[in-house]
Amino acid sequence: MPNLEASAKLANEVANHPEVLTRISWTGDEVDIQPLVDKDQCFIIENDSYGCFLLAQSDYESYVVHTLFKPKTPPSVVRHTAKEGMWLSFIDLDAMDLTSSACETNPAAYKLMRKNGFIPMFDSPSKFAKGKKERFCRL
Repeated sequence: MPNLEASAKLANEVANHPEVLTRISWTGDEVDIQPLVDKDQCFIIENDSYGCFLLAQSDYESYVVHTLFKPKTPPSVVRHTAKEGMWLSFIDLDAMDLTSSACETNPAAYKLMRKNGFIPMFDSPSKFAKGKKERFCRL
């Protein structure tokens, strides 16, 4: 069962995994999420040891959803965590608005957003993959 987590240990471990870091950091620098969690600017929805969703506050009652799962995580785990996590976002947090994005090089992330009710808003040039688009969606 997914739950809200106060520690960014798993999130940092996944974010700094060599196969993940290149998809989330355009500078290549290691990521440390704990300071954002400590300041209540970011919430972590975890499931087992596979990974998590980060909800980074972007405005009052608005959050940007980031997906952090280890490579080769079973898709069923990601789908289950996403479904339950979206409920947690609205029930246990003050979320009224969720947004997210996925580069066209990661069609699974876009498909996950759409399956969970996110609606496409616009496309923008990707910061991660030169010449590719980033698709922005809202729930």
